[in-house]
Amino acid sequence: MADEYELSPDERLCHDVMDAISRSEPIRASSLDGIRVKATNETVELKGIIASEALSYVAEQLARTVPGVKAVVNHLATNEGLERHVAMALASDESTRHQRVAVRVVEGAVFLYGAVASQVEADGIVALASTAADGLKVQSRLQLLPSGEPVILLWQNSLEGRGEAAAAKPAQAPAPPAGEPGPQVTPSEVPPPAAVGGAA
Repeated sequence: MADEYELSPDERLCHDVMDAISRSEPIRASSLDGIRVKATNETVELKGIIASEALSYVAEQLARTVPGVKAVVNHLATNEGLERHVAMALASDESTRHQRVAVRVVEGAVFLYGAVASQVEADGIVALASTAADGLKVQSRLQLLPSGEPVILLWQNSLEGRGEAAAAKPAQAPAPPAGEPGPQVTPSEVPPPAAVGGAA
């Protein structure tokens, strides 16, 4: 009786490529869970998040060593690279370029920060970011504020945070006493970086 769970040639190739990539200790320690492999007619596509451009190159070269692989298409991105990519998609689209939205990638998820006038605008931003993120989960931290209400941007690392429209930089918290840990910061509380979609 044939094994009903027998892998197809493309599935087997995906398995073999992931096995080869996992032999790299740096990739296994930092990035393996973020890598996705797709195989079609002996062409392998690498997608997802990886810790650095150097490891992206290593993963591609390891994939090329697998018997049966004729070509490798490398779409692996670093956190910073994906932040820039999503932000550029928001800044380039007519429906979102006027919005002040900052993008941050944390542990394989895309976080969006900013203020919008309606849920419709928020949904449009999330939809566009989801397309640009290519399958990664998008978490909205967008806040609904009525049109015309003044906004103070506290993203000290964002482009808006350094622009004329920004009102303030957060006050520095006092350093904890020696030997005591500082406050814990969750992804939603971390100010997003300089990858910002939309124009002031």
